[in-house]
Amino acid sequence: MRPTRVATYQRTVHASLARVRENVLDWEHLPWLHPETFMHVRLLERRPDGFRVETATRGVAAAELLEIDVAFESDGLAYHSRTVAGRGAGTDIVTRLATRGPHATHVAVEFLVPDVAPECADRIGAFYVGLYTRLSGIRTRR
Repeated sequence: MRPTRVATYQRTVHASLARVRENVLDWEHLPWLHPETFMHVRLLERRPDGFRVETATRGVAAAELLEIDVAFESDGLAYHSRTVAGRGAGTDIVTRLATRGPHATHVAVEFLVPDVAPECADRIGAFYVGLYTRLSGIRTRR
């Protein structure tokens, strides 16, 4: 089944494009900045365009590990956060970046989830938007 776009979310962050990229590539920060979501993180692979990590989310059995792969597209203006193993495998969160000034970057996020029944798309989309709202610490628009 093709992935379904269950939600989109947009915001402007008060950081340069270079700073946003630097933050995205900092795989180690996940459990330290977001302890309410991530239990741990272990680097599996590091590349110039991204990384692959093993992690587990809070509220899920510790034995349920996830592998997440983050990779920038060649233009550096979009990146994919893909769940490649574990719960949610096949999910692709696509983030597009656009400079809005020397210290501002517009962020547009699409949540693409596989095997979603049409009647469940809004509920699943609300989950992802809620998760990203918590991770970013700001309010967003769906």
